[in-house]
Amino acid sequence: MNKLESLIKELCPNGVEYKKIRDTVGVNRGRRLTKSQLNDNGLYEVYHGSKDTILGKYDNFNAPKNTTIVVNTGGIGGVKFINKEFWCSDGSFWLGHVDYINDKYLYYCLSGYENYFLSKKRVGGVPTIDKCVVEDFEIPVPPIPIQEEIVRILDNFTELTTELTTELKMRRQQYEYYRDKLLTFDNDVKLVKLKDMAEVYDGTHSTPKYVSKGIKFISVENIKDIYSTNKYITSSDYEKYKIKPQINDIFMTRIGSIGDCTVVNREEPLAYYVSLALIRPNQKKVNSTFLKYLIESSTGKKELNKRILFNAVPIKINKNDIGELEFNIPSLEVQQRIVNVLDNFDVVCNDLGIGLPAEIEARQKQYEYYRDLLLTFPQPDLQSLTNERTNERTNERTNDKISIVKLFQYVYGYYKSSLADFCNVTKLAGFEFTKYVKYSDFGKIIALRGLNVKNGILDLNDVKYIDGSDFSKLNRSKLKINDILFTYVGTIGQVALVDKNDKYYLAPNVALIRNNSNNILSKYLIYYMQTNQFLNSQIYRLMSKSSMENLTMEKIRLFKIPIPPLKEQKRIVSILDNFEKICNDLTDGLPKLIDLSQKQYEYYRDKLLSFKKLNS
Repeated sequence: MNKLESLIKELCPNGVEYKKIRDTVGVNRGRRLTKSQLNDNGLYEVYHGSKDTILGKYDNFNAPKNTTIVVNTGGIGGVKFINKEFWCSDGSFWLGHVDYINDKYLYYCLSGYENYFLSKKRVGGVPTIDKCVVEDFEIPVPPIPIQEEIVRILDNFTELTTELTTELKMRRQQYEYYRDKLLTFDNDVKLVKLKDMAEVYDGTHSTPKYVSKGIKFISVENIKDIYSTNKYITSSDYEKYKIKPQINDIFMTRIGSIGDCTVVNREEPLAYYVSLALIRPNQKKVNSTFLKYLIESSTGKKELNKRILFNAVPIKINKNDIGELEFNIPSLEVQQRIVNVLDNFDVVCNDLGIGLPAEIEARQKQYEYYRDLLLTFPQPDLQSLTNERTNERTNERTNDKISIVKLFQYVYGYYKSSLADFCNVTKLAGFEFTKYVKYSDFGKIIALRGLNVKNGILDLNDVKYIDGSDFSKLNRSKLKINDILFTYVGTIGQVALVDKNDKYYLAPNVALIRNNSNNILSKYLIYYMQTNQFLNSQIYRLMSKSSMENLTMEKIRLFKIPIPPLKEQKRIVSILDNFEKICNDLTDGLPKLIDLSQKQYEYYRDKLLSFKKLNS
């Protein structure tokens, strides 16, 4: 038995209490400083809208050392532990201190949920997250000795990763030094404007109509891997592009983040947004990869900075000004030799498949895996258990159908019923939706479409807002928490759960399954409707018997669902929730360590997480 196991057995054998941040350390709003108040000689760093970059320095502090911040604007959701006194501006919240929560333990509890905080941002105007999002976040609060042991374990992981990261940083600095040296030429090398050795184009200036599959559509965020986008447009829309990417073309970011480049190396159609410039080099004058390295070098940055519109929001460089960039261009033979050297150096420094980057990536995944495992405790829920028993007794007395269900569950372990017996199934959105709705790319009220329904959850990467619509005509399209969405046209059979009370309305071509029973968990239905058994026996079977491209509401209502007792449903959902999370951690970025990680997962699952719940 290791030290952590011994401490848990001794100090909290019956479970661990979860508490909201508002009921423990509390959340403090930072205080704004003007630019004129900042002082380069100040003693205290100022944190605003980033966990990685300070706003400046100031002569005073408003937050003590060993404090955790959560960024609420700019780099929204970022979590950072600051071990010295500092000034927290209004772009971040800072968390307080209590004697029964270790400061570093608090940071580790929140650091794994940066994406969660980001998902809670309010859009429109300046995107931000509300104070209550952090205040309502729950953390497990075991006794202090357990917290300290968890901090010790995770600090060791962090220290190992930091050492590797420092070494990699030095190696990259060395790479940049040699890259810039190789790309600095004597005056006898010809000075050439970019427009004299390449054509420069930009992408579409309007947001396209996205579809679930088709031609890939890329923007600034895809520059590191232009083929990994999850946005698509139709082939007919792509045909409207006058300039289509070719092998050896260069994509360069020109809005927001400026000067990052990627060379096109596949014969694959790509549609692109105005935030990217497409540079088509004349191969008789300049090597595409050489030009990429040149633009990204210190020389390229200086040339770009001469022409960037820093006062624009966001900052940008005009397409025509890109053509005015001037570079010293050696012979093609020299260009190729330089490319050979820098390609090898770049792989060593940046390829996640080898060397230090691979080791750091593996260490980071391992750290996140153990952090989440160590911070997962069983949570007592005595009130819900009492309510469950009360509800079951009431239902058995008043509802003959539920009594029959209970009998079948007792004899066979489950009861198989049609979806319509427990849920309303409807299209919800009708002709009035398309008649009265007004779509936009910004707002607060979201229309959920088929492409937002994926793999059991809502995918909000590409949404349409309908704030300007006539909602008096759209009442029947409004969604509630625990509603289940089901795609019945196009990509048939995708499901998603509405798990929060945001302002969602349902667009046409998605069915609503509204659970009306207290004895069936919507999350259980979601998991079952994603199984191969369900897909093969019900959806694919129906589709194979017809040439139809959709399922009718009548057929969806006849879906057969096996319904175990409520207690068993909760157990199944709990197992699948945890298992899905752990399996995703194991497989994301760790293909070479999957076997080892699986064994580690099973060991820690059994040894660390098999706790009894707190007795009443």
